[in-house]
Amino acid sequence: MVFLLLAQALAAEPVITAQTDGSIVGTTAIAASPEAVRALLADPVACGTLSPDILSVTVTPAGKCSMVDVVSRGAWNPLKWRSLRCPTADGWRDDLVSSDDLQAMHSEWHVVAAADGTTTVEYRTNTQVSLAGVPASLIHQGMMQSAKTTLVRLVERVVP
Repeated sequence: MVFLLLAQALAAEPVITAQTDGSIVGTTAIAASPEAVRALLADPVACGTLSPDILSVTVTPAGKCSMVDVVSRGAWNPLKWRSLRCPTADGWRDDLVSSDDLQAMHSEWHVVAAADGTTTVEYRTNTQVSLAGVPASLIHQGMMQSAKTTLVRLVERVVP
């Protein structure tokens, strides 16, 4: 029990920032090995369930990549999209393939071992959603909160 509390205390609160291009960048340090973090993030379904907004994720292998069909909460109706998720040198990236609900979507996960023995995780996303009647600032604020919750859940799942 003491180890669990210590491990959670060593995990830094995620820092979420908005970039001038509309991207949201979240970073956190996790008291776990990069391999443990990558093991969870390698599974597109498990990774998708980190977000509080994702309702379902369906995966179809596509060579070294995966075609990922996602349904998430929307303001009035669920949002649906298909992305291509591919491994990178230090994580994964998702790029929008098709959607009637999103104009653009790109996200990246970067997982790097830190000198202090923790693992630094960066989650970067830029999603353009068009919801009639909903101010863009409200949508952006919701996405920032979702990014933070996603990183908090990652820590909770990786740190035993």
